[in-house]
Amino acid sequence: MKIICLALFMSLILSCGELAPVESEDGTSQIGQLRAFTSDDKYSDEEVVYATKICDALRNKETYFDRVMVNSGGELAFDLSVADCGVEESSAQTESFTSAVITSGSSLRLSTDNTNAMKDIVTSSSKIMSDICSGITGKNRYFGGKSIMSWSYLVDDSNSKCSGSDNYCLLVETGYSTDGEDYKILDKEIYNIADSGEQVRGIVSYRSYQTAQRCTGKDTYLKEQTFKGSVSN
Repeated sequence: MKIICLALFMSLILSCGELAPVESEDGTSQIGQLRAFTSDDKYSDEEVVYATKICDALRNKETYFDRVMVNSGGELAFDLSVADCGVEESSAQTESFTSAVITSGSSLRLSTDNTNAMKDIVTSSSKIMSDICSGITGKNRYFGGKSIMSWSYLVDDSNSKCSGSDNYCLLVETGYSTDGEDYKILDKEIYNIADSGEQVRGIVSYRSYQTAQRCTGKDTYLKEQTFKGSVSN
């Protein structure tokens, strides 16, 4: 029954009128746009080098967190901004929070009680990055299946969310389909990953999640989380 309900929900989303496109700064798809799958959508050689550096930086952070942050009493500080459906980004609600780092199974997470926080700590083995890091040798930009497909892009500081001379920036867009051929882009994520200094290398200095799934009509929901530094107790 849950599977049937999910299928009906996705069918309703995909069959409704087109969402208002969100202007893209980097040539990727816009939210609400239909995208066809093609198996020759590959990384360039330069992007492969870039993606490899991202995965290496994330592995460096995992080692550091396991050795220093987990159970240390130290905390990480973040700014969090949420623009609900129909709210302009400039009018988003903002707040700050701090959190310790804990392990949950084989994953690293923030222990905060903040319900809006993005609590998963991005690593080379987390949901999106594991597909990217394990697929570098095949150069595939895409990952997923007939119902859901994602595409990853290595973007530079021409995107206003990807500032920083020693940072790597990754954009992931996800589309949903009922026929396995055309995918309607409903989710976009950005990860700005630092690559300077032992303590911050691999830290996601900025991440955002934008989706049309939880909104009606032409609106989108946007959540942004910015790393502000370590806090010692």
